[in-house]
Amino acid sequence: MDKDKAKKLADKIKGYVIMEGSNITKIAELLYKSDGNKYSQQSLSSKLKLGTIKYLEVEEIANLIGYDIVWVKRK
Repeated sequence: MDKDKAKKLADKIKGYVIMEGSNITKIAELLYKSDGNKYSQQSLSSKLKLGTIKYLEVEEIANLIGYDIVWVKRK
């Protein structure tokens, strides 16, 4: 993923997290509790910045903050 796309994705995810009254540190802790993989604020932020976050991780973040990811066919 190129840097511009990665930044847009990171900003979008962080925006939703903040809108729901949370932060990346809390999300990292919740991810660790939900699947047992070790997450830190730094590692999660790095994945977002570099665009290396997995789709399953994005889905889990959405789930943790009460969102669904919906795919809509373009017109």
